[in-house]
Amino acid sequence: VSSLVSSLEQMIEKGELTENEVHQVNEIERIMSEKGDQVSKGHLQLLETLLERYEHSAEDLVLTNIVQTLGLVVLCDNIILMVCQDPVSKPVFKLAREFPRLNSPEVQCAVVELFTNICSTDAGREIFVAENKSGARRDLQESNMDPKGSNMDKQGLNVEHHETLVDHRDVIEVTVKAMLDGNRELLVRAAGLVYNISMAKVSEESALECSSAILECLRRDDLETSTVYHCLFALNNFMKISPEIVNLTNLIGIELSRFLKLSKSIEEICNELEQYLIV
Repeated sequence: VSSLVSSLEQMIEKGELTENEVHQVNEIERIMSEKGDQVSKGHLQLLETLLERYEHSAEDLVLTNIVQTLGLVVLCDNIILMVCQDPVSKPVFKLAREFPRLNSPEVQCAVVELFTNICSTDAGREIFVAENKSGARRDLQESNMDPKGSNMDKQGLNVEHHETLVDHRDVIEVTVKAMLDGNRELLVRAAGLVYNISMAKVSEESALECSSAILECLRRDDLETSTVYHCLFALNNFMKISPEIVNLTNLIGIELSRFLKLSKSIEEICNELEQYLIV
């Protein structure tokens, strides 16, 4: 967040920002350093406004810092619920659709990290990647029903179960593109994202697309151990969704013996995967 403050202060001199806006970002930095869930809807709206303002600018550093700050803020329980509450017009959702046009590797990494953090939560996975046309988690709605029958979460937000125009494939497409087209650094982040996605109730089509990208990535020789673990874990989860993924894996092939000695946890996943493979 401090990097965002520094980069935004330079924008004041250009007349692109007000001192009050930078003050609010300073406030976010203070709150986050205290590790409290006091980030407000106003703070989120400011970051989204800045995101829209700089999304198509040449200020890659500013955009990177904005997205990185959003990635930290969405880890707050109240903020992730706000992000998921009104997804039709949210700049965060638009960011997924704009990903193919983001040329800066730093911005791409920040965007993938943002969606990784979003998809680390049940609410985020349900809204952003699950095959679901509803606007909020049904179990979240039911568990937070107040005595009067309104759907209020523990922060007092109204979490309605409503129809949205969100396409769950947007983040799937970000994931696949990052895994196939990205450099090593981006691949590490994309592997973390596909790991989180694999714990959602995704469609068979999405699971198949992700699995195909995983199998392609696992052919590379420059993989981090964490990347291998995340990819194998996700592939194992996706195989439980559809027999087509098992068939695809057998068709393309995967050399599990390459990974057995990397770690005990990877060895355990490889042992699980072997039951699906034709020897």
